[in-house]
Amino acid sequence: MTVGVVSAYDRSIQGSGNDRYGRRTTVTNSMIQTDAAISSGNSGGGMFNMLGQLQGIPTLKYDSSPSLYSNSPSIDNIGMCVPVNTAKPLIRQALEQYNADTVQAAKIEDKDAEAAANEDTLNRPRLGITVGTLNPSFSASVSGGLPNGAYVREVEAGSPAEKAGLQPGDIIVEVNETIITDQQVLIDTLKGFKEGDKVELTYFRAPGLAQVVDGSADVNTVQEGDYATTSAELKIISKAL
Repeated sequence: MTVGVVSAYDRSIQGSGNDRYGRRTTVTNSMIQTDAAISSGNSGGGMFNMLGQLQGIPTLKYDSSPSLYSNSPSIDNIGMCVPVNTAKPLIRQALEQYNADTVQAAKIEDKDAEAAANEDTLNRPRLGITVGTLNPSFSASVSGGLPNGAYVREVEAGSPAEKAGLQPGDIIVEVNETIITDQQVLIDTLKGFKEGDKVELTYFRAPGLAQVVDGSADVNTVQEGDYATTSAELKIISKAL
């Protein structure tokens, strides 16, 4: 345990990381600054006030050690904590998602068992798309980066996917709160639904990506992309997902 004082509120700290879909992003966090010593292994612990109430979560510290080739002074005891009110919604979301994942997994297992019993697995409802998984090295080479997910190669005319507004080049990253990391996860997730079910889809669209993937344009032509959400009602069709 270490002891210190809060020396600043609302310190804007910028850093890079991955969003929930694996895309590289730059974020700015409002942090609490403290002079309490933060060492390796303290991250994720708690910062409490004199009454024992949780105020923040230690996350990082400023480190500027002098060297033989620098006249910069050594700076110690400048640590940053995530305010507890910032962390609360994330904690609540994680707990709710855990419970939802448990329930969803049970539902999918039951539906698969029922389908197998009826020998009706060939008549599962589909979106009407052909998907693949992009090479991670290619995704990293695109300006702004690309998220993980199922890359939409084709959209069948008149399909639920077309009616939902999906286009070739989109990357599906979430279906009904299930994170989609690649094409197989999407395929497995859709197996848990029946005809007429409505699914919420989150996808990433970067203009020009489809042309780069099919080889008709250079990677530098891909524009900055963004996430969007749509919904589709599944139906039984003859091919594709």
